[in-house]
Amino acid sequence: WASFSDKQGDDFIGLNLGYGFGNNEFATENMFFLNGKMHKLDDVKFYIPVKNNKKDFLDKWIIKDSKGLIDLTFTPTLNRYSNTQLLVVQSKQNQVFGYFSGTIKLDDNNTFKIDKAFGFAEEVYNRW
Repeated sequence: WASFSDKQGDDFIGLNLGYGFGNNEFATENMFFLNGKMHKLDDVKFYIPVKNNKKDFLDKWIIKDSKGLIDLTFTPTLNRYSNTQLLVVQSKQNQVFGYFSGTIKLDDNNTFKIDKAFGFAEEVYNRW
């Protein structure tokens, strides 16, 4: 999941992206908001860097979608990590805060440039 809300110049923007859960066949939570107007986005993928066979959550992530509408870089500043395990129940979370930069192609085919919008992206594993 990733999200931010920001003001860039005179524009109010927001983003919500889900990756790895839910059924996107009929609906999606992947949306970009520009001055109160929603722009539906397609399925996304978060490319988290790997170093020494482990995900490096504090290195730059790349976020893209299947239609070429999203081209974002996420630059982390802090990883709020937790790993809670109680018998068979487990919740392992990397909730990473940082800055989004890049472009989003809108419904009208214009491209909106995003410059250091502060938000979060996360990878969460839950077992119950």
